Amino acid sequence: MDLFHDNPMFSAVRQMLGAFAKQSMRPIAMKHDTEESMPWELMKSAQGFGLTQTSVLDGRKKLTGVEDDPDPKKPKTQIRLSVVGSEELAFGCAGISLALAGSGLAASPVARMGTAEQKDEFRKLMAGLDDKGHIKVAAMALSEPATGSDISGLTTTARPDGDHWIIRGSKQWIKNGQSAAVYVVWAQTDDAAGRAGVRGFIVGRETPGLVPGRKETKLGIRASETAQVHFEDVRVHEDMMLGIGGSTGTGAGGLADTKKMLDGTRPAVGAQAVGI
Repeated sequence: MDLFHDNPMFSAVRQMLGAFAKQSMRPIAMKHDTEESMPWELMKSAQGFGLTQTSVLDGRKKLTGVEDDPDPKKPKTQIRLSVVGSEELAFGCAGISLALAGSGLAASPVARMGTAEQKDEFRKLMAGLDDKGHIKVAAMALSEPATGSDISGLTTTARPDGDHWIIRGSKQWIKNGQSAAVYVVWAQTDDAAGRAGVRGFIVGRETPGLVPGRKETKLGIRASETAQVHFEDVRVHEDMMLGIGGSTGTGAGGLADTKKMLDGTRPAVGAQAVGI
């Protein structure tokens, strides 16, 4: 069975996004790569294709029109659809394709582990335009200077303080790191628990102590912003900890949920290389 060409929906998505990449992305690709600038106007217009910054929260059935087979051995429609879309958009420009989809990386753990109230808060923080008139974007704050995205080696900590958590640490190579309206930051809540102590927190941009850092100068993918983010005693209410009712693994919403969330994004990365 051909996993990517035997479905009329995939063919329609391929044609639609392929035309968008050729007609709207490629003509401006060099400009944004040279300027190392985000394609804000294109990101706004792309919402007409369903490429919204919070579409991941709408759920797989709403996005694809079908329900995925729960059998872990069966191919998943949403993952295959992301592969098809990523390949076509990367043909237009790898950097712009990441700018268009960048918030999905932050929205994914909220969709997977978040409560209804947390999803509503995420949407609220992402609603409207920012003070520059741009659509709002989100950032997944996981990678660190010394450990990369190794979940087991995180040095950023979250310590309880009444009904709040105090987050301290720095993140690096964060997509949308300077511009995000909301961050999903990963921190170690219990050193003794090791990897099982890792948790995610939803943190709004205006939270005191959240300091966007240096924007990275890159060799490529320059239409997508990458930056440092610092958390200097950031105080977050316990209601904003992901995985309160976690679904899998040791420690509700901890390592296992986080790894599964990351695994779901990997196929699209390979598809981008094919598109390029």
